Amino acid sequence: MDGQTQAAKQVQGTFADFRMLAEQTKESVSSMEELVEKMHQCDRTVVCAVERIQNISANTAGFTEQVAESIEEQVKGIAKVAMCIENLSEVSQEMKQEMTKFKI
Repeated sequence: MDGQTQAAKQVQGTFADFRMLAEQTKESVSSMEELVEKMHQCDRTVVCAVERIQNISANTAGFTEQVAESIEEQVKGIAKVAMCIENLSEVSQEMKQEMTKFKI
């Protein structure tokens, strides 16, 4: 009977060890699940940040195009003003010449 008792105790010890290892495995799996969830949250944060950067880049590109168009319009306006100034200068010069004729 001692042999059977000793064998039963060994089996009980083995099952206790197995139970302990199963609990440790369960705890490890829970920790891994938490880490995976944190990684998933980080991934979502990165994706959101990339999407915001993409939106900002698209907006910046649109604004840049608008600024370029506005500058082009301003340059055309300045060119027109320069042309008008040149025309006024010519008219002024002509008037000056006519005034000298009038005095003589």
